[in-house]
Amino acid sequence: GIEGYALPTLAKSEINAINGIDTFRTNADTTTGYFLIRGVPANSYNVLFVNRGSFKDSTVNGVTVVTGSVTDMDTVTMQP
Repeated sequence: GIEGYALPTLAKSEINAINGIDTFRTNADTTTGYFLIRGVPANSYNVLFVNRGSFKDSTVNGVTVVTGSVTDMDTVTMQP
């Protein structure tokens, strides 16, 4: 899986882990910003944050997922 925090929470981020045609998605918690994408197979992903309001979408490339563990992206801060 892939986890982390998408801040600020006002962005109401949708998080997408993309590899080719495979996409896994979740939404950040609107109170804490925490997100966890479960069931992501081992591979390298581009993680796209789709934001609402005045916040710009953002992409983090090359996020590696290893079998049997959760990759921690720490905190990703959205820009206005």
